[in-house]
Amino acid sequence: MSLEEIYYVSQIVAVVAIIGSLVAIYFQQSQTNKIARAQISHSVSAYYGATLREIMNPELATIFRKVMFERAPLSPVETTQILVYFNLTLGSLRDAFHAKRDGLIDARILEDFSQNACWYLTAPVFAAEWRRGQHTGIWGQDFVAYVNGRFAKLHPKHDTALLSPAAHEPEA
Repeated sequence: MSLEEIYYVSQIVAVVAIIGSLVAIYFQQSQTNKIARAQISHSVSAYYGATLREIMNPELATIFRKVMFERAPLSPVETTQILVYFNLTLGSLRDAFHAKRDGLIDARILEDFSQNACWYLTAPVFAAEWRRGQHTGIWGQDFVAYVNGRFAKLHPKHDTALLSPAAHEPEA
C-alpha cells in the first residue's frame, strides 16, 4: 500500500470516528434531556404536592371544608388564609403550565394539576378570586385561556361566564 492510499484510508477512518462520536453525543444529549425533564417534572410535582399538603393543617382544612362543601360564610382572616392557599395553588399550576409549554414537563402532569384548580373554581369564593386575578392581569392571558378552557371541559354543567371578570363588572 502506498503512502497516498494509507493517507486516504486514515482520512476515512477519521471521518467514520467523527461521525460515530457525533452519534454518541446525540444519544447522550437525548438521555440527558430526558433526565432533566424528569427532574423538572419531579420538582414541579413536589412543589404542587407541598401546596396541596397545606390543606392538611386542621385550621386550613376547616376553612377549605367551609368553602368547598358547606358554602358557609368566612371571617376576614379565614378568607385571607384560604385565598392565599388558592393563589399558591394557582401559582404552582401556572408554573406547570409554562413548563409544559416550554417542553419541560409532560402534558399529563399539567392536566392532573388543573383538575384540582378547576374543581376549586366551582366554589364562589375561588371563582371570585380567579376573576380578580384576571382583572388585575396577574395570571397572563394564555394561562387564563388554558384554565378557563379546562374548566369548561371538566365542568360542562357550570356556567363558565362565572369565571369571566366582564360578567361581574357593573354596567356603565
